[in-house]
Amino acid sequence: MDQRSSIFEKGGEAQRIQIPSDLDDSQSSLSEDSEWISEETQLCSMARKAASEFQQQLAQLRMRRSDLGLPGPDVGVGLHWGDASYGNVGGPTRLDFTVIGPSVNLASRVEGLCSKLSAKVLASEAFVVRDDSGFWHCLGKHVVKGHTEPVSVYELSDVDSSPAKGCPSRIREDAMDVKRSSNSNESLPASHEAEGP
Repeated sequence: MDQRSSIFEKGGEAQRIQIPSDLDDSQSSLSEDSEWISEETQLCSMARKAASEFQQQLAQLRMRRSDLGLPGPDVGVGLHWGDASYGNVGGPTRLDFTVIGPSVNLASRVEGLCSKLSAKVLASEAFVVRDDSGFWHCLGKHVVKGHTEPVSVYELSDVDSSPAKGCPSRIREDAMDVKRSSNSNESLPASHEAEGP
């Protein structure tokens, strides 16, 4: 089973997936497909569902490999909403399709917290206020490289929960403020996957 199928089924695109034979290190970058869906909530919901299904597929793969006495992959997912640039980067002898920008960097930093926080899927506040699903619980604010202020981080859970201390308690009102102040045609959810917990 290809773990990328859950990403593609939700309208996403796997930009880069490297899975070495020993499964000690893996990376991939995701971005939404070029077909624009106008609702931010729909996009974030699709990204959340893809991340959740991706983790379920990895759990099945870990069990199968464990039965064979082999190590399995541990991959964290970081989700964030913001502007990103994407395209081919390089020269005539080597081109690489990539996604770059501050939003991609923050998605990577959020993913980098997966190991520290023993989480499989984490998201920034900018993503969570747009997802508006109730499947997130706050893990507080954390310092990440490249940001002067701590960033609120949320973990994907199986149950509806309210935000924890240290995070905004009025997520829906915050979401309305964010939606009023941004143009939905200029942002796409950025996500990043790499070796996690």
